[in-house]
Amino acid sequence: MPYDSGTVADPQALRLYHDDKLLKSWIDVTTGVDTANHTVSGEVTSFFWFAAGSPRLVFGGFERPIDPGGTRVFTLGQTGPVKFQLTEASGRPVTNAAARIYVAKVVNGIPGVESPGASTKPKSDNTVRCSKPDHKYIFDLETRHLSSGVWQIRVMLDDGLSYVAVVSLLSKGGK
Repeated sequence: MPYDSGTVADPQALRLYHDDKLLKSWIDVTTGVDTANHTVSGEVTSFFWFAAGSPRLVFGGFERPIDPGGTRVFTLGQTGPVKFQLTEASGRPVTNAAARIYVAKVVNGIPGVESPGASTKPKSDNTVRCSKPDHKYIFDLETRHLSSGVWQIRVMLDDGLSYVAVVSLLSKGGK
């Protein structure tokens, strides 16, 4: 998607967003920004609305134990920590954003119906908490009520953007 270099202050901060009708949110699908040719590119699995812009919150990617690429194998029944950081465009940590976790079983590469993620913390909903000392958002995903297989974990931020990780849940016997 081309952009007007005269109206963009920081081209490297540009992101290509795809309106996901099923998730009812905008997904960052950016694969690159070409400042020489003034284009921002991305990859999608369906054709629907697109928009280019700079995010209010910068998602720092998923952190271990989920791999930076957004994958992980968990044992069914164990807690699945979902961790990430948010910053402003300047790099300053954001600790007061609202984020929620949703999960959906993936069958034949297609995520099914989402449900709010359950936390192992008592009296907790699917809201992600922020650890003040290290500015990390942490959600302790309860996997006991899920089944073996591939699951999509979606983090939805209060700015309407979502970020997705895919995890595999194996039974204690490895299946």
